[in-house]
Amino acid sequence: MLASISIYDDDQVHNFLKCHFLHWLESLSLIGRLQESIGMVDTLMAIIDQIKGSEISRFLYDAKRFILSYYSIIDSSPLQLYSSTLIFAPQRSIIRNTFHNYTPDWILQEPNTDLEWNAVLQTLEGHSDWVRSVAFSTDSKLLASASDDSTIKI
Repeated sequence: MLASISIYDDDQVHNFLKCHFLHWLESLSLIGRLQESIGMVDTLMAIIDQIKGSEISRFLYDAKRFILSYYSIIDSSPLQLYSSTLIFAPQRSIIRNTFHNYTPDWILQEPNTDLEWNAVLQTLEGHSDWVRSVAFSTDSKLLASASDDSTIKI
């Protein structure tokens, strides 16, 4: 069914995301479903019209980097979407620049940040001591880690 659907620059999906991407993430976080956001972005990326979708393609790529980089912050403190995540995002981040007007007035000076996203996609958290072993599942969809805190996380 998805094969017959495509999204493109300035269509309803793109316009919705340009206005409400942060609200959407906040809502998903508040209902405990933020983990689904990455899969949803991936689904949208898969149905971009390759000819008429260059802008939304860049938006969604940046959106995914934004979610991965700030996942733990968004998940634990969703209102930080409108301040901390925006001001610490790279200077050329599409999300940062699209939603810059959401940055609170009380932030008088923004920190120096990288121009672009760096190579780090996501920092995994959860162990309270050194991680000593990691392994991927055979389908590469899961990662298991073992720690000196005597726990295994998947």
